[in-house]
Amino acid sequence: MATDDAVFAEIQRLGREVLQDDRELVRSHRLIEDLQLDSMTMTALAVGLEDRFQVILTDVPPGSIVTLGDLASWVARKSEEGAR
Repeated sequence: MATDDAVFAEIQRLGREVLQDDRELVRSHRLIEDLQLDSMTMTALAVGLEDRFQVILTDVPPGSIVTLGDLASWVARKSEEGAR
């Protein structure tokens, strides 16, 4: 089971790796508008989170994840559900 904070820390680590950028990533950053993630970078981030937290991101309802904070909360919640 992963906490929201642990997931966000991993998002920050993966984000620096995937984006090849050392900028500070905050929960309010929007995936597309602020970070300008394309399909390749989103896929790389998703695969990294799936591997690390043993969750599946393909069943995310469209439009439900807009910010990094949304992503962290969703992964933490799915991780908790999987631990039961």
